[in-house]
Amino acid sequence: MDKIIAACGNDCSACPRYIAHPYEKTEEELRHTAELWLKIGYRDRIVSNDEISCTGCKPENWCRYKVVKCCEDRAISNCSECSGFPCDNMKECFAVTQSFEPKCREVCTDSEYEQMRKAFFEKERNLLAQRDIKGNSMDILDIIKNRTSYRGKYLNTPVPKADLVKILEAGASAPSGCNKQTSSFIAVDDTVLLDEIKTLIEPPVAETAPAFILVLTQRIVAYRDKCFNVQDYSAAIENMLLAIKALGYESCWYEGHITDEDDIAGKIAAHMGIPDDYKIVCILPVGKPAEETRQAPKKPFESRVWFNGFGESK
Repeated sequence: MDKIIAACGNDCSACPRYIAHPYEKTEEELRHTAELWLKIGYRDRIVSNDEISCTGCKPENWCRYKVVKCCEDRAISNCSECSGFPCDNMKECFAVTQSFEPKCREVCTDSEYEQMRKAFFEKERNLLAQRDIKGNSMDILDIIKNRTSYRGKYLNTPVPKADLVKILEAGASAPSGCNKQTSSFIAVDDTVLLDEIKTLIEPPVAETAPAFILVLTQRIVAYRDKCFNVQDYSAAIENMLLAIKALGYESCWYEGHITDEDDIAGKIAAHMGIPDDYKIVCILPVGKPAEETRQAPKKPFESRVWFNGFGESK
């Protein structure tokens, strides 16, 4: 049967405690598992069959590492989907689990040890495999088609700096006219500064986002009187929006709202001490969505795209 990967990476399908259909255990099997748990040191006594049996991890179940609760808060099914994987909490979990492996070898039969190995001692491998599967399941074309402008609330989950760096690298890697590289970026994840910026945005947007990326532009002439800064920052923004989606976050391109006559962008720039030759042109919130994302309706493909002539389908 297929593996059933728990939040922490355990394989429930191999666990001698797991009794959900079709993995039911007899009373005798559960009693044997309770005795085995005592020998290994997982318990300090032989517990009842009701206590030893399990139908799957739940937030209310006791867990030293509170992994299920952590995954629930982040709206993910297991740690492989977390941008911060492996965090220090999970590294400790892996290490403590492996510390029981020698005792298992000592007190278990070969078949018992093999079952324990599959169920518990391959946590990290299982999660890495899940990460590879999920990472390969959405290619760049899928990301482009699934990206949407998210204007809902965000979960109160910080965005790891490593992910912000990846997003910023995507922006900095965008093409620019004559390679003038007129776009710059400021990631804001300091909660005090973030709140200060949010108070300057009226009407408010992305009030619950745990991070902002400010997109800055400079007017640098490429040749004669030609300047491609709008094209430059537009390409950079799209790169970052796709990177944000690829990393499991949502965002929205806020430009008109902050560059209108009330000059919210100018107020933010003044608050942050940004030099006058740099202009903020866009804010990208970054975070995990707390609400369902919705795709905006698109016009029929055939009404906007043609081959070899206007309105031609051949």
